[in-house]
This record gives sequence, C-alpha cells and structure tokens, in this order.
Amino acid sequence: MKKIILISAAILFLASSGYPLYEEEELLHYRCGNLIVEKGVHSFQVLEECGDPVSQDVYWTGSGDEDGGDAYYIEKWVYGPEAGYYYVLFFRYGMLIRLDAVRVVY
Repeated sequence: MKKIILISAAILFLASSGYPLYEEEELLHYRCGNLIVEKGVHSFQVLEECGDPVSQDVYWTGSGDEDGGDAYYIEKWVYGPEAGYYYVLFFRYGMLIRLDAVRVVY
C-alpha cells in the first residue's frame, strides 16, 4: 500500500514539474512493409502498405479570410505501437509533410 502511494506521488510530482511523460522527435523516414514513408509520399501509398492507422484526425488550419489567408486541411494519422514508438504522420493535400516518432516514457 505504501509503495502505491509513493509511486502515485512520484507520478504526480513529475507530471506537475513539467517533466515530459513522452518524447517526440521529427523523423526523416519510417519503414512500413516495402514502403519507405518519407516527406512527399502520398496518403494512398501509406494506406496501401501500412493499412488503417490506429487513430486518424482532420484539422482545419488557417483563417481562409478574404485577406488572402491560406486555409487547408491537415490529416494526422497515427501508427503503432512498434518497438516502443507511435509514428505520427501529417498530410496536406494527400502528401506527407511531417513524420514524428513519439515514445511514451514509463
């Protein structure tokens, strides 16, 4: 019982102190099946080789106002966990623009 209280207190302390509970880094590529996923790859290619993502979100970005603001959709696909990482892919106009690896720290 004492161990549980100490562990809970340590987790609360680390969470409130700004200590990251995960690590994130931008990647240059990620291998999925026979495909090397890197910037410029199309979403249909990733879907064909990697299958359905475990999570998929769509974000509207920009104002799209009359003053020339550029507005577009960003799709965020998450694959994993694989080897302790989740791979987060960001698409704009169906093309990969960013790839992150996220490792949860326990």
